[in-house]
Amino acid sequence: MRSPKTLLLLILGLFALALAQPASAQNIAWSAASGSPTIPNTKTPGFFFWHVKTEVYLTAEVNNSLKKNQVMEGTITVTLGKITGLVRSAAQSGDYATLVNSTKVTYNLSAPNGRHSLHFKLTGGTLLTLSATYNGAAAGNLIYYGPKATNAKNSPNPVTFNLAQ
Repeated sequence: MRSPKTLLLLILGLFALALAQPASAQNIAWSAASGSPTIPNTKTPGFFFWHVKTEVYLTAEVNNSLKKNQVMEGTITVTLGKITGLVRSAAQSGDYATLVNSTKVTYNLSAPNGRHSLHFKLTGGTLLTLSATYNGAAAGNLIYYGPKATNAKNSPNPVTFNLAQ
């Protein structure tokens, strides 16, 4: 049998180990992404994500001052729901959006300048996950959502939305 002191040290050690682990991803309420944002025309690239009822939108804004191709790509996945009617708009050469199956979209909205967009209809679902990379690096800090274009910088990449909230 271990002494109380040994047990206390063991418990404190486990507690310290738990604190050292990354926090679990906290889902963002779907209602927070409801409504179209005003997308600034800046030198900062960004992924702007929102929905209006069942229509879901993603617009990628590239850094126009760089005058070189910028690769903005990722995936959108829905759990227990269905994606239909995928449309790419403001498309430029090299852009693509693919409906992999009824629950997953892959996209590449890349070019040296401008805005690149896609939208689709979402039916049902419990969670929606958006992953984004900018020139090959995880870009959770470049995701903005909802009418206030709230930065998801404190959320992990991918960003997960709870569709029930």
